[in-house]
Amino acid sequence: MTTFDRGDTVLVSFPTEDGVGMHQRPAMVLHQVSNADPAVSVVPITPDPIHLSPSILVQEGSFEAARLGLVTSGYLNACGEVSVDRQFIGRKIGRCPWRLMHEFLVLQRRPTRDWSGGGADRFVSQ
Repeated sequence: MTTFDRGDTVLVSFPTEDGVGMHQRPAMVLHQVSNADPAVSVVPITPDPIHLSPSILVQEGSFEAARLGLVTSGYLNACGEVSVDRQFIGRKIGRCPWRLMHEFLVLQRRPTRDWSGGGADRFVSQ
C-alpha cells in the first residue's frame, strides 16, 4: 500500500452526478496517511467553486498548478473535505507548494459566516 503525505495531489474516482458511473478528479491530501489507515481525507480540486465556501483559485499555467500536477485551473474549497476509501485513490500526480498549503489551512480555519472576501484576489466568495 502507498502512504500519502499532507499536500500530495492524487487522482480520486468520484461518482458522477447521476450516480451511475465514476470519473477521476484531482484532490489534495489533508493529513498524513499510513498503510494502516483505511481512508484518506482529501479536498477535491474542482472546476468551479463550491457555493458559499471560501475558495482559492489555482490558475492554469501557474507555478502552483504545475506543482499540484494540474493541467487546467481548479479551486481548493475550504468546506470541501471528504474522506475517501483507499480503493478509490489512484496515483500521486503532484504536491502542493508550502505557501499554497499554508494559505489553504488559514482559509479553512476562518468561520464561513464571517468571511468577507477581502484581501488576496485568489480568494473567491460565492
